Amino acid sequence: MGFAMVHNDGTKKNKKSLVKRLVRKYYKEELKEQINKYRNAILADCEYFYVADITADVVIKSPDFKDDKTGMKDLNLQFPMGFNTYIQAWKSTLQPIYKETHAFRAQTREELLGAFTAGERNIQMDYKLKDKDIYFRKTTLLYERGRDGHLMATVVIHDITNERADEESHRLLLEALQNVCSSIFEGNLVDNFAQKFKSSGSTGNHVPNAGRWDDLIEIWAGKTLTEDVYNKNKDFWDRTSLRARLRTTNILTRDIQTITGWIQVSIIVTTRDSMGQAVKVLWLTRSIDEQKKAEILATERLKEATKNADHDELTGLYNRHGFNKRLGRIVTDPRRHICSVIMMDIDDFKSVNDTYGHDAGDEVMKRIARTLKNIIRKDDLYCRWGGEEFNAFIYSGGDAEVIAERIRKAVEDMAVVYEGKVIRVTLSIGVCMVSDMKKITMNEIINTADRCLYISKRSGKNTVTVERI
Repeated sequence: MGFAMVHNDGTKKNKKSLVKRLVRKYYKEELKEQINKYRNAILADCEYFYVADITADVVIKSPDFKDDKTGMKDLNLQFPMGFNTYIQAWKSTLQPIYKETHAFRAQTREELLGAFTAGERNIQMDYKLKDKDIYFRKTTLLYERGRDGHLMATVVIHDITNERADEESHRLLLEALQNVCSSIFEGNLVDNFAQKFKSSGSTGNHVPNAGRWDDLIEIWAGKTLTEDVYNKNKDFWDRTSLRARLRTTNILTRDIQTITGWIQVSIIVTTRDSMGQAVKVLWLTRSIDEQKKAEILATERLKEATKNADHDELTGLYNRHGFNKRLGRIVTDPRRHICSVIMMDIDDFKSVNDTYGHDAGDEVMKRIARTLKNIIRKDDLYCRWGGEEFNAFIYSGGDAEVIAERIRKAVEDMAVVYEGKVIRVTLSIGVCMVSDMKKITMNEIINTADRCLYISKRSGKNTVTVERI
């Protein structure tokens, strides 16, 4: 019985041990697979690579050349060889005067040991070959070997000549843009990182040189815009939707009024990923204050000219041209069916001008215009038709006969005082009321109202004549 218990416990222990070994093996294989994937990605399209034991100061895997632009193969080096010796050979292929001061940082055995202790695992530096406009990027991956703890390095060399040319073009572009742009930011929409190349004016000292894209742009906007303008334009630089908006275009622009004047903001795509999504962008601002002010002035003048063309200068009402233009848009509305036209004419207006003068006649016109504004609904349309005639188009559903009678009575009761003299006038009015405006032309409606006006004149004036069709 005691033996069976020991046997059972031993079986349980063996099972646990087996499970632990399987788990360790699984994770070891999984880790190895991940390392291989990462290694293969690093080695893809490289010029050559090699492996070195930094602790032992020896290159244990000689360079595997895919293409020999570096000239290292021509040196006929014998492997295995010392790591520091190989580094000296590598330096001999470089241009003797190298502008980047960090070019030889963490290259020797001693420097790499110090870099690993300091926590560095991936070291990249760019080089230019001697007497050639060919650039390379050297990537040194540092790691400890499991069996003995030696510091190992896989060193990969990539040709970045085209990339370097792109970087140079990008640099020249930024230099050119600085001459015309007041602010320049370059940002990565994926990792939310941005750096400032230029930010002048009152915001220059408030925006950090680098940091999160969201933060830098928010600081810039907060210092540059009023609260209302800030809230109105916040959707423009919202990073969460920016990539979607840049999916089918390389540039977004918007004119924004800042606290110091108008600017044009442009967001330009400089880099896309393999799926076509925007990754890197430039944020550019340039002053358009003079152009914008000129544009606004031209727009205001155009509006004023349009208003003058469509409105009667004396009364401020629509003139016949403006009335007909707006009327054309109304009558084509399929929702409109019922309408009325009210034609009005000042009785014996010539005698007013002859007796009191034209200035007095003008004052009478203005008072009648104000009466129309007070009685006719804003949704309806009215105008000075010409001379002493007025016209109203009622389509808001009001009773045109009632409206016409109110106008007639208000003018009858109106007293215009001019230079101490009281002037009284009356209106003759003709009304055409239509049950289905789609079955009759506007000219027929107006002519009917005009005919009713003529009847009111013949009937003694100061009356309203109505016809329903």
